[in-house]
Amino acid sequence: MAKANVKSSELSKGQRFKRFIIRAIGEVLLIVIGILIALKINNLNSEYQLRQKIKATYIQVENDLKESIANADEFIKHYKEQEELTDDFIESKFTVEDYSKPENAELKSLGLNFKKMIIKTNGFDKLKTYSEGFTAKELKKFGKLQAMYIDTKALIDQLNGQIEAHVFGVIDRLSAKQPWFANYIHSGDYSKEALTYFATAPQHKNDIAFYSLLTHKNHCRFIEEFKIEAEECLKLVRGMKRVG
Repeated sequence: MAKANVKSSELSKGQRFKRFIIRAIGEVLLIVIGILIALKINNLNSEYQLRQKIKATYIQVENDLKESIANADEFIKHYKEQEELTDDFIESKFTVEDYSKPENAELKSLGLNFKKMIIKTNGFDKLKTYSEGFTAKELKKFGKLQAMYIDTKALIDQLNGQIEAHVFGVIDRLSAKQPWFANYIHSGDYSKEALTYFATAPQHKNDIAFYSLLTHKNHCRFIEEFKIEAEECLKLVRGMKRVG
């Protein structure tokens, strides 16, 4: 009888220990499951926040593109209008008397000023930092944005620099060699000598011809290409924004 009680007691202890182990394992599993759920919720929340940032950045890229397209339109219009004037000058259609007329004021500064074509990249630069959150479709479309903002922009920036260097080179040479330059640049005083130089000097004609090559024949063409790409990218961004 005593032996039976001992065996019963040992069996009871074994069952209690088994239940304890099962309970402990269950609690551990509950803790693990809770951690996994918390991590999943945290990941979903982080993913949602990233998508919201991407969507907001699409809006910024859209605004940058619209501004850059408007800027391109201004450049193209200006270059088209100026090209006819430049061609007439190179063909020697203007006399000293023409330079003296108030309505021909643009002739006096032809080839002596410039403006950089600025492509805004604030939104694109920010968008690049969120690329890990892109979908496969977004990555493909982002490649088209990169081609425009990196490759096409590089060509325009290069021409910006070449035009700037040419114009400043011409101004430096005029300041060094032409006695009338100080009055011309300081007060817009166009002496007869200055007007004669602008209208007849072979060097000035060569400078204008090279200026036209840089601006009308190259810069304008690249800006036109950029505008086409920017309009296509604008459609892409608007579609990405709706999906985002």
